[in-house]
Amino acid sequence: MSEAAPGSVPVVGEWKGARRFAKGEPSTSNDDGAHGVVVPLRQAAWYAVPLLAVVGLALVGGFVAAAVAVVTGHARPWAWLGLLPLSLFGALGAFMVGAIPATVRSMQPGRRWLLTPDALITTNLTVRWDDIVTVRRRSVQYPSRIRPRSSHYLGVTLRNDADVTEITESRFAAALSAKLPKRGLTLCDANTLGVDPEQVAAAIALLASRPELRPLLAEPAGLQLVSDPEAAR
Repeated sequence: MSEAAPGSVPVVGEWKGARRFAKGEPSTSNDDGAHGVVVPLRQAAWYAVPLLAVVGLALVGGFVAAAVAVVTGHARPWAWLGLLPLSLFGALGAFMVGAIPATVRSMQPGRRWLLTPDALITTNLTVRWDDIVTVRRRSVQYPSRIRPRSSHYLGVTLRNDADVTEITESRFAAALSAKLPKRGLTLCDANTLGVDPEQVAAAIALLASRPELRPLLAEPAGLQLVSDPEAAR
């Protein structure tokens, strides 16, 4: 947990369990008049979509074929009992097929966050620096007999009168924001960032705490703030 001086924005919580965060670097942006520091997002592997399609359709097709065999009488009478576990595989397949559009979007180049002098702009939200009161790290662990799985999330707690601009609808953010305190907002799954999330969390806290540093984001010096936020404290 980060120490914070009075009046500054702290980074609280921690990411627990196994994690393999990206180690990329931020960059500067001057395109389309958007001056700021870019935090790139990870791109999904090229084989993700065909893999989801093949496995998902195979699971759904297997369930449908079994159901048709039972309904038409081509299976033994007690085969109805087997449809219950098969329905779980069918649901998993449907979930995988349904994830294809989001995966296609995650493969598009140029996906990024933009840190401007006025606000943090994610893929779906614009959050003003002055509205951020806490930066939060949170992990959710899923037990498993083989190897426990952990999901890691980066979020913020906002002022009660915060004005958040939603660029596009994000069911992901809406579902996870309930896990944070009142006025909490989940920004992303930390594994989707192309830069070390610890570095991004520290940079958000620094810029939310130090208004005098924010104009530097529109200048070459701003890149150093995000690349090494601890050095600027």
